[in-house]
Amino acid sequence: MNKVIAIDRPKGRNKKITIQLADGYTFALSNETAAEMNLHQGQALSPRDIETLERADSIRQSINTALRYLAPRPRSEAEIAVKLRRSGFNNDIIQQALSYLKKKGLIDDNAFATFWRENREAHRPKSRRLLELELRQKGVDSETISEAISDVDDQYNAYRIAKSKKDRQVDQNYLQYSKSIRSLLQRRGFSSELIYNTIDQVWQESD
Repeated sequence: MNKVIAIDRPKGRNKKITIQLADGYTFALSNETAAEMNLHQGQALSPRDIETLERADSIRQSINTALRYLAPRPRSEAEIAVKLRRSGFNNDIIQQALSYLKKKGLIDDNAFATFWRENREAHRPKSRRLLELELRQKGVDSETISEAISDVDDQYNAYRIAKSKKDRQVDQNYLQYSKSIRSLLQRRGFSSELIYNTIDQVWQESD
């Protein structure tokens, strides 16, 4: 057993405290972990106790890192795992953090896939094929993707894009309009046949 002979608490909310043991060994913990474990001067710690403290602190840090990453928008489980790995956490700590976040409902790939689809359709409509590709790149599994995009209507989304562009650019002739909208719809992942049919439909309606 080894006794805690000093606890250095630097000023600053997010700064770690430094614990010094009688044999000269030092290690750092967050204030939250030290308080949760009731760490105090004169306390005797075994090597196993120190390992437990450091592991608990790493899990807390990984959760806090994930929460900051989640703040701007929802993320997939795979995205968070990659973020934590790049932040230097090992696989065991990452799994503990993911388990905690899932229990709290902060990670849910079903909800994430639905969010991604709805956000795209509201602000930047894309084809079902391209939505599937994007969600795969986010690490979402095939079954979850299929459920989230099952009722995506490519024809309707292509029409919305084409109609919006036509309404904003009323002075274009057919060739100008056709070229610009074809390029846009191709980038959004729509098929050639659907693109040509949509261009003709919107142009005829405008006439």
